[in-house]
Amino acid sequence: MEGNSNNLFERLFEFIEMYDTDWKNRIKPASENAINQLVEISEIIKHNVDIPAIYRMFLKKMGENDGGLLSEVLLGKTQIYDIIELLEDYHKYEPDYFENLIFPFCIQETGVELSFDLSSNNQESVWITEGSEIFRKASENFEKLLFQCAFKKFVYFNVRISYGASKNVLEETMEKARISNIFEELNRIIKKYGIIKAWFSDFEHYIGIGSNIAFYMEYHNGVVGEISGRNHTEVNNLLTDIINITGARCISMKEDNGKPAAGDSARILGVRPDINIPVDVNEML
Repeated sequence: MEGNSNNLFERLFEFIEMYDTDWKNRIKPASENAINQLVEISEIIKHNVDIPAIYRMFLKKMGENDGGLLSEVLLGKTQIYDIIELLEDYHKYEPDYFENLIFPFCIQETGVELSFDLSSNNQESVWITEGSEIFRKASENFEKLLFQCAFKKFVYFNVRISYGASKNVLEETMEKARISNIFEELNRIIKKYGIIKAWFSDFEHYIGIGSNIAFYMEYHNGVVGEISGRNHTEVNNLLTDIINITGARCISMKEDNGKPAAGDSARILGVRPDINIPVDVNEML
């Protein structure tokens, strides 16, 4: 359940421990010296601003190793020394970068960064950037991003299906079905599966969790997502409903052996199939 930033990491740890009790032993905090070095090299002090408090807490909890929470899901580098190295490069090759108050926290394999815009009123919003150029908002805020990544990494059942639809296919399907808002349609569909929309869904991410089924949809230039459940029929029925409103096609389908493969997009969803964890959905959301 959503709360205030003071208990964010208590809630995050509690959420993850429902699925992986060992994760907290794999994370490593950044030292205070490293955090001070990061702030200093970013030059934000010259502009009388600081890094978002929630990101400072993240660094103090897992700034040196996040146990794959962001780094594996976002396919990027999030360790504090990688961010320091990136900022050092900007000092050498693009010194004007620091005038725009863009503060990166993840260097993705694609060459772009996920960043905070410290010049804005909402400094916790997450943006896709390259250098000082802002492309688009990636997540409503850093808190929701953390829980979205926790869901993708840790919450998956044994039967898993990934799906996707291009922008053109999606638009054609929505027009034929007279659908104006995909997420509103999902609000209607999930009721028959006992699924509840997670509070950390946002303008681009729809996440739903039930006792024996869960799913994820990302809506940007088309849709992509995954469905995961314990029951083949229920998973296939939900996929059919999603296909009917999006025109999506099944990308992959498989049963998990209890250990997700590194780099496999199908690991996004579900409870560990080898651990039968009783889930109180209302308490969890």
